[in-house]
Amino acid sequence: MFQSVRMIGCMPSLKILILNSNKIETILYSSDINVKKGLNGCQNLEILDVSNNNLKDFNGLQFCLLRDLKILKAYRNEICRIDCLEHLK
Repeated sequence: MFQSVRMIGCMPSLKILILNSNKIETILYSSDINVKKGLNGCQNLEILDVSNNNLKDFNGLQFCLLRDLKILKAYRNEICRIDCLEHLK
């Protein structure tokens, strides 16, 4: 189980990442876009499923280079704030 997506390494070809039901508490890894770990290592990601976890916000996504992200599934979390998503399509 992940408590954070920082455990993910560099996978630039990955298109779909399903991390539902893993008790993830944060997606924040690093504000340095040159660090190719966490979601920064998944630049071509199109679908991210973080449903049924323990997320309270999306803090950290603003630092990720997810220019191709089309679907973000995040139901059944503890999200109280939705910000930091302005740059996503």
